[in-house]
Amino acid sequence: MKAIISPHDGNDIHDGSVSGNGCDIYCHTYGTSFYSNSQAQAQYDARIKAILTYKSPSSGLAWGNWSEAILAFDLENEPFQFTSDGANNDPSNWLCNRAANFKKYITDSNIKVATGGIGGDQSHGHNMLPKALSCPSIDLMSVHAYVGSASTWGNIMPGFEASAASNNKLVYIEEWGVATSYSSNFNDQSAAINNIAYPWIYWQMVPGSDGTQSCNSGCCTGYDGFEVGFNSGKGNLQYAISQANTKTTKQDWSFVGAPPNGGGSGGSSPPTGGGGGSGSGYPADTCTWGYV
Repeated sequence: MKAIISPHDGNDIHDGSVSGNGCDIYCHTYGTSFYSNSQAQAQYDARIKAILTYKSPSSGLAWGNWSEAILAFDLENEPFQFTSDGANNDPSNWLCNRAANFKKYITDSNIKVATGGIGGDQSHGHNMLPKALSCPSIDLMSVHAYVGSASTWGNIMPGFEASAASNNKLVYIEEWGVATSYSSNFNDQSAAINNIAYPWIYWQMVPGSDGTQSCNSGCCTGYDGFEVGFNSGKGNLQYAISQANTKTTKQDWSFVGAPPNGGGSGGSSPPTGGGGGSGSGYPADTCTWGYV
């Protein structure tokens, strides 16, 4: 398993007329000018440097050089969700300038830069923003989509792939979810995605009970209705994942399994033993370990 890391949540950037996912220091200081303000850009670039140069205590490697554990970094989770920058095709060139800054600190070529779902849900029309497609420092176009019908996947993804491929980029479904009110359930939608063979990450996979089940563990609060438990009747996660693993995409994702920097030395295995997580070396956390 490898991580895709988002260094910040774009749902925190708004003018206060929406709740988003909160309002952090960037939001309080800059509001919706966060993306265009030069001081905010410099501060965010410093944040990127701090994250990518941080050294893992388990591997001894900087995160920007640890492809054994990290697949990609998002520019941000859902940039431009509550601002006009997406509708105006990123007038400040925030996306490409931030991507170039990421590349300064990524020293392992198997770690990529992803968009993080520009504008939030694909229905807003910004996941394939032209400025992002034309940016040479962006590698992966991230699709975020919450669709009611399984047939929608076959309608939207081939066009997204064509746009990405024509700009030498890969596309994947970074976030999707199914509510019980949708016309197509989790099993039908995962089958539709697997049939067209695009990599996907579900929001959210949970180790305990989901909102469709009774829960006595205390780990079921704060759900948003899209979660699926591993033992839930809402959907068969294990089968969906196993089917995804049998598919061959039209895109070249071979870098995911490639040795770091083509087989260069460096890196180490994760720790074993000594922790609370069944010999994994990591603390046990039965409430949150399954979030993806």
